[in-house]
Amino acid sequence: MSAPGADQGRRLGPACAGLPTEWFFPVKETGRPNQATRGALAACRSCPLREACLMGALDRNEEHGTWGGAGEARRRTLRRARVEGRLEATLAAHWRNLDGAPAAPGDAELLATFGPGASHGRAGTYAKGCRCEPCCLAVSAREVRSSLRGRRVPASAAAVA
Repeated sequence: MSAPGADQGRRLGPACAGLPTEWFFPVKETGRPNQATRGALAACRSCPLREACLMGALDRNEEHGTWGGAGEARRRTLRRARVEGRLEATLAAHWRNLDGAPAAPGDAELLATFGPGASHGRAGTYAKGCRCEPCCLAVSAREVRSSLRGRRVPASAAAVA
């Protein structure tokens, strides 16, 4: 026997059925949502299965695509919130954001991609869009190391040191 709402969801099906796959797995050239991503989010807004879709993606640790209205960065935030015991509040903030509802106090902090718990001071976090001082320094140090590789220190400079 299934849950009371499960049959209705199955009967209606996901809102993404029949839509272009590229909407949910776009090739992004910038960090901003592109037209395809906006189409996916519009479909997720009206989907009767969006909560199950998102929770399934979190359980499977999906790395790519849009699931339940959440892209890759938002799912990282939600996974971190689950570990920290604040998933319910963060999910509520996500649904308000997706539906275009007024933000509740604290939503920005709950949905911050690079907040407490993020791995700052790494070039990978910088590549995902974080521009905090530790992440900028990590990229600078990495660039200096790569530019020095393969260079030989001139004898005159080695004698001075």
